[in-house]
Amino acid sequence: MRGTQIANYHKEKMKTFILELVFQKSPVTVKSNRAFLIPKIKNKEATAMPYTPNPDIEKLEAERERNEAKLRYHKNQLKALEHEESELNRKARNHRIFTRGGMLESFLLRPLLLTDEQVHSVLKVAFHPKEVGDLIKRFIDENERKLDEEEQDEKTREN
Repeated sequence: MRGTQIANYHKEKMKTFILELVFQKSPVTVKSNRAFLIPKIKNKEATAMPYTPNPDIEKLEAERERNEAKLRYHKNQLKALEHEESELNRKARNHRIFTRGGMLESFLLRPLLLTDEQVHSVLKVAFHPKEVGDLIKRFIDENERKLDEEEQDEKTREN
């Protein structure tokens, strides 16, 4: 039994020695003792390699941080521009509504005395005749044609 315990002890020492060699956790020298190799550990502090970071990795990490900061900046700029665009669209819509509402009121007699429902009824009657519908369709077709021509002109200028 004593022989097996010694063999197991030396087997464990060998495993430790091999692990230390493979992972280079500490510098070792080998001292031969009969059939077994026994590791002898030198002074760890004197021969331990100091950690030196890879300068390429540091440069890449610094570049990544700069690029992430730029990305955040540009995302915020895009968000601000989208907000500004929605504000401008809202203002243009409000201007159009007020302008056209003012035009409508200019044709009504004493518009302050009419209710919203009464104005709505007047508009339904005013736009109901076939001639009015045809006129509106003609205006829409003309405006669409103008927009298409402008788009074609822009494409030819770009080429």
